[in-house]
Amino acid sequence: MKKNVYLVVTVIAVLLLLVILIISKKDTFSVIELDNGDILKKVETSGASILYTKELNNSIEERLESYYKEFRISAYYSVMDLESINNMLADYELSTESDAVFIIFMNGEPVDVVSTVDNNRVVELLNKHLYNIIPESEISYKVLSKANQYIKKVNSKDYTVAVFGIDNCTYCDLYLPVVNDIANKYNLDIYYFNRDQYDEDEYEKIMDLDFEIPAKCTTTGYSTSMTKSFPKPMTIITKNGKFVDCIRGYVTEDTVLDMLREYKIVKE
Repeated sequence: MKKNVYLVVTVIAVLLLLVILIISKKDTFSVIELDNGDILKKVETSGASILYTKELNNSIEERLESYYKEFRISAYYSVMDLESINNMLADYELSTESDAVFIIFMNGEPVDVVSTVDNNRVVELLNKHLYNIIPESEISYKVLSKANQYIKKVNSKDYTVAVFGIDNCTYCDLYLPVVNDIANKYNLDIYYFNRDQYDEDEYEKIMDLDFEIPAKCTTTGYSTSMTKSFPKPMTIITKNGKFVDCIRGYVTEDTVLDMLREYKIVKE
């Protein structure tokens, strides 16, 4: 009986040790060297990765480890010349003038290239691609601090596009970069209102416009109004003080552009 108990205890101890070793090994940081002719086949095909394009040194390895600790991304290096780098990036509409860069990958494809001297920019881009946090330098949508500024736009003869969101809203976080890209590409004034970050009294003044939200833009199949609960994110078009149209929730850029083209807000 004692032998059986001892055997069970031993087996459990061995299993625990193996689990600890597996976990510790998985959490161990390393930079993987890649042949520059095989990079796109070898880079992780899920999540984010980062590639350094020169011979690894202690300083760069420390930088890559800091990105790993903060973002849990895979790290690679490959010695490449400028022509090889730009050839690899060409299909992704990316390019660089330096042969010493970090290339950020998402799901196995390059999405950004950045100088190794600009650590803050690397962190900004990782936050952008992993968490949809738009770098301050890239924000193109507008935030109006006073309700009357928006109400004046609403009452104008021009179409006004506004998006309403809230904190801790996954679809709001996904949608805002879409809206931001449209505002940037087409040089549009698109206004964003985050209920949880906007002055409460000013936000209530906007809600007091009390536009009716049609059934197509609700989750219930019934119309509602701004003073009642309405889905977030919500895109609203107004003109001459009246509600014109809306889009409920997170949608693709093409869907938003279809609506903007319908009202000739975007002309192509």
